[in-house]
Amino acid sequence: MLGRFLSYEYKLLKYPYQLMVRESLQLNHAIIISEGKPLYEITKDPPLAIEPYGPLYPALVAPFIKVLGRSLFAPRLVSLGFFLLLVFFTACAVFSLTRSWRFVLISIGLNVFMLNWARWLLICKPDSLGNFLLFITLFIHWKWPYKKTAIASTLIAGMLGFFSKAYFVSGFGAIVLNYWFIHRDKKMALSYLLYGSAAIIISILAADYITGGLYSLFTFKIMAGWASNSYSFAYLLSKLKELVSYFLPILVLIPYCMLTKSFDYKRYGPFFTHLVVGLPLFAFLLGNPGAGNYYWYCVIPALIVVGCDLIKKSRPGNFKVIIPLLLALILIMGNRGYRDLVRNKLVIPSSELAGEWTPVAELVAAAKGPVMNDDATAILNIHEGKTLFMEGLGYFQSRDYLVRRHGYSFIDVNEQVAQQKFSLIINPQKEIETEVLKYYKPIGSYSVSHQFGDHRHSLDLFVPKTIADL
Repeated sequence: MLGRFLSYEYKLLKYPYQLMVRESLQLNHAIIISEGKPLYEITKDPPLAIEPYGPLYPALVAPFIKVLGRSLFAPRLVSLGFFLLLVFFTACAVFSLTRSWRFVLISIGLNVFMLNWARWLLICKPDSLGNFLLFITLFIHWKWPYKKTAIASTLIAGMLGFFSKAYFVSGFGAIVLNYWFIHRDKKMALSYLLYGSAAIIISILAADYITGGLYSLFTFKIMAGWASNSYSFAYLLSKLKELVSYFLPILVLIPYCMLTKSFDYKRYGPFFTHLVVGLPLFAFLLGNPGAGNYYWYCVIPALIVVGCDLIKKSRPGNFKVIIPLLLALILIMGNRGYRDLVRNKLVIPSSELAGEWTPVAELVAAAKGPVMNDDATAILNIHEGKTLFMEGLGYFQSRDYLVRRHGYSFIDVNEQVAQQKFSLIINPQKEIETEVLKYYKPIGSYSVSHQFGDHRHSLDLFVPKTIADL
């Protein structure tokens, strides 16, 4: 498992192209910050640099960009660092409970064998950072629930999580429930609820004051519109099956121990209440078809901590249940590894995969003027130092929303197309398709692997027509 993980990470760090569309968005935002420019700004010219998550991740990546260059290597390296910190503190929690190095190794194995899920945490996105901050919030509270410095630390870690992705503040809810139901301390629960709510409200108001209201506009209004327009209960159910198929033994073991009254709620505290809060919360978020099963990863570390300890401390009388569950866990892990690798469910970054992008990358590099890229090819413009048209979150849908709802004005892209301002256009959007077909001619179509190899993405390329063509 560890060898598979290290091999995958090595190839990922070497792979120069996007594995999914949001990677270029986060890289571009880190570049903007590294140049000392404002991240929250709306300009008349493309791209629309809309930060949908929060400023923390690109701000952390920005210094690495300056040193290591404007490629995906630096942010992926940062993501790897936070993923390893998450694995480390998960192992620390398991050791604190079990006092067994064997179960520490099991916890590490459970974290890294799920490359089909963990791969989302290794790319240029804030998920590894947010998951680490969420877990460390729970971990600090679990170790020192009434220590004042620890309480302050959980509030700070929770708010940092909030500014990586808003839902990573959900640790606050787990802590409130832990005080109320596990510690039976309603006063402290209400106090922490007040502290946490005040921290969230003050932070949002401060962020809006600094950005002129653009923080809430980008993070909540625009992204809520994207998610609500595509919500799918059927997609949610398909991802729920994946969680159950990976962790069926542990998901059976926890309620079994609760029913047999051998479950020590106080022993697990916020890890258990996080499962209570997190399972329905992240199931709801999975109704967004743009999401991946990395949402489930938010509950996996807590699930591993509780599950490992329950297996370790189960009494001999429970062996009739525990041994079949352990065998099932081993079989499921082996089967999942087989499905990920042998059946090519997990596409490994490689020179062959990169080779699919080479002809298009060469055309972008050869273009003497601006290139109108789509979301999937934003990284090609970044490599060449060219201005982006799209950065990973589209252009026209957000532009039209800002015009319709907030009165912003933008350049006329159709007019620019008619004036042949672009040396190369990749996958013209429907809003400009008529003008492109009138003033540009196709030069080829390429198929590339995208979205972790789950999809084939067609790239249709156009260059300006000559006078003779017109």
